[in-house]
Amino acid sequence: MSNNFFLGSFLGRLKYANQHHKLFVIQRSTRSLSIILKILFKENIIKNYLIKNNYFYIFMRSSYFYKSLIKGFVLTSKPSKRVYVTFYELESILYKNKFCKLILSTDRGIMLGSDAIKLRLGGEILFKIIS
Repeated sequence: MSNNFFLGSFLGRLKYANQHHKLFVIQRSTRSLSIILKILFKENIIKNYLIKNNYFYIFMRSSYFYKSLIKGFVLTSKPSKRVYVTFYELESILYKNKFCKLILSTDRGIMLGSDAIKLRLGGEILFKIIS
């Protein structure tokens, strides 16, 4: 199956859990998803995650008492339409949208848009995190 199929399923589950104040999400583990989860944990978007029996258990930050700072996730690249940006386009996108974080797939791996700018890289935009 396509990598973006798993990514779309994963983002849909995160979006649902974020909107309905769920405590955790269960998702089948893949290598690219583990890299994305490390980024989301480092950026303080998810509380924690663990791997058990080839599944990720992702613990969310939002609950009834704690309002999430994330407004949504937007899947940008799809299997039918890939969205690529150069370093200069990425710099202008992040300069205009202060409340948006981009997750990119570059030739050096999956990374945050701000990290790609530091390395002067472009790549395929996988999804946006809107806060």
